[in-house]
Amino acid sequence: MKDIFNFIVSSWDVTEHFIVNWLIVGVIGPFAYMKAFRLTGELANGFGRVAILMKIIHWIIRLGIYFSVVWILKGAIFVISFPITIIGVNSPRFWSSIIAGIVLLLISVKTKSESNMNNKLFWK
Repeated sequence: MKDIFNFIVSSWDVTEHFIVNWLIVGVIGPFAYMKAFRLTGELANGFGRVAILMKIIHWIIRLGIYFSVVWILKGAIFVISFPITIIGVNSPRFWSSIIAGIVLLLISVKTKSESNMNNKLFWK
């Protein structure tokens, strides 16, 4: 399942700047994992703890969260780039990508601090 997820995710970039894209995807991964882990745990109480079913549900939720966050970030980068263009900054999409990435990182850190999960994430 992980290989399928990585194949699908690798074909859909957040921004055209590969370094910024790599950093943003590095933040989206643990965020999507954390949310999918929590939702799968809540669903397990209703469906029972069938391992293969929970694994499939986890990856489907994780993929959905990833695509949702990427879609929201693409929209945010588009909207943020307009005021930056008016100011006259060179490469407004690059700077709007940086701003969106920083906001995503802050949201992820806040979510992590409120979570009880201490394993399988890039930071502890």
